[in-house]
Amino acid sequence: MYRLCIFFIFLSLNVPLFGGDTTLYKIVTSKKPIRSLTKLNGILIVNRYDGVFEFDGENFFKTKIKEETIEVTKNSNENWAKLVNPKLDYAQVELSNDGIYWVLIKNRFIYGFKIADKLKKSLPDLAIRGIHANNHSLLVSTYNGFYLNQNPVFVDTLNYSNSNIIEEKGYYYFVGNSEMIFKMSLDGSELEKIIDRSKLEKINNAAVLIFHRGKLYIGGEKGLAVYNQLKFRSC
Repeated sequence: MYRLCIFFIFLSLNVPLFGGDTTLYKIVTSKKPIRSLTKLNGILIVNRYDGVFEFDGENFFKTKIKEETIEVTKNSNENWAKLVNPKLDYAQVELSNDGIYWVLIKNRFIYGFKIADKLKKSLPDLAIRGIHANNHSLLVSTYNGFYLNQNPVFVDTLNYSNSNIIEEKGYYYFVGNSEMIFKMSLDGSELEKIIDRSKLEKINNAAVLIFHRGKLYIGGEKGLAVYNQLKFRSC
């Protein structure tokens, strides 16, 4: 076994790459220069000038794999190369089973990077139709009900959404259950149907809502309707 010098990076390097924060956290130094880095059957393989080795992220272990059987990908991996050195445009990159991206630029150093995903998935099995957030809550409408702060609300009444969500004077407004206009209190304790689908037949398939100068405008496939509590009309 070869003794390695392993350097830990205490200075944080956070670079946005591939939709996340890319952090350099480790550099592993080899006693001999490295020709190539590849992955075979889930194992990282390093081809050095003194032989072929398995690499576990810290140590090199002699392997029976022959150099002539090693195939190296031809991708330039320019973005990765420039993380190591802005003047470079080629690197060999392999992802280890523990989620580390190992970057080689053909010298004695292998750079290990981690990517922190900025996207956290929620409500994974639902098709999202509308989202509205304020300082207190998050309301999500889907094709299979409504969710306030990720909890289902009025499951016996609200089956699916047809529109965006808007907020006005302490209430959410939206189209639900095939062209019916609802308003719901911000805390999810009250729900009221304010316009029945029969009044929206002229505009067909109501799908967009907006408040303007105290009036609720409703857009559909065949025009615009206006509601101001005292009267309702189609434009």
